[in-house]
Amino acid sequence: VREYQKIKEFERIQEERSKSQNIQEQRKKILSLKIEENEKIKFIKEQLKEKIKTAKGYGMSELEDLLENPYKDLNTGMNKSMENMINKLSMINSNTRRSPKKRREKSPRKAASVKKKKNAK
Repeated sequence: VREYQKIKEFERIQEERSKSQNIQEQRKKILSLKIEENEKIKFIKEQLKEKIKTAKGYGMSELEDLLENPYKDLNTGMNKSMENMINKLSMINSNTRRSPKKRREKSPRKAASVKKKKNAK
């Protein structure tokens, strides 16, 4: 009976050891996967940084040109007609605007105050 107990105890100890070994192996695998993921993320970030740097270096002159001339496009004939239309529209708007003095004189409040001033003199 004692030998049977010793054998059972030995088997139990062996099972615990194997469980702990399995747990340690799983932890090692998880750590290695995390390390690989971190390395991949770092690599991707570096690639993105390089792409951003090259994009900034390449596209800055084009962006500056667009800021200076927003009507610039590949089709120059279309752009010229668009610029002409916009210029005409801006001229129409500027010609039809009245000066602030004329508006004030025609408003009823201004007219009443002008009459009072003339009558006071």
